[in-house]
Amino acid sequence: MKTFYISDEVKYATAEKFYEFCNEIDEEEACVTVTSTGGNMWAATAIVSIMEDTQIKWITYCPAIAMSAGLHIVAHGNERWASKNAMFMYHDGWESYSGSMDKIKEQINNKGFNMRSFDKSFAKRTGQTVSFWEQKIETLTREFYFTAATAKRLGVIDKIGCPLLTLEEVARRKENKV
Repeated sequence: MKTFYISDEVKYATAEKFYEFCNEIDEEEACVTVTSTGGNMWAATAIVSIMEDTQIKWITYCPAIAMSAGLHIVAHGNERWASKNAMFMYHDGWESYSGSMDKIKEQINNKGFNMRSFDKSFAKRTGQTVSFWEQKIETLTREFYFTAATAKRLGVIDKIGCPLLTLEEVARRKENKV
């Protein structure tokens, strides 16, 4: 199974590389392994959109940490995994602004809409409500850290362990295709 590794901050360049990676996939499933302290939510949304627009079964895996934008990607896999020691973080995202004062005001006014769209998408994938996630960050100083066990309970991941296929599983899958 081909694997795309995100082992740093999620950036637009990450999304561009992911798009290129997708064009090389000739298999029915692929893995996105995420170890990230966050990054640009729009870049994460681009990756998620590509995942949703392909016919590929996406297995997401977090071996260590998935925060903010990284968490957004992990939660959007068709099959979502994490190691037993993985940690996650959900928070009220922040953005930086630049330009004239009028442009900055416009960007700030749009922030609520932008973050709300990320929250809705994340809530839909986890089966929790937007207000559930908002309450978590409001009561915990704007950042909610949680373990793999809690992530599974909250619907962020499906399985705890490693999604690497054993030789027996590969053989079984080949037999079922014949």
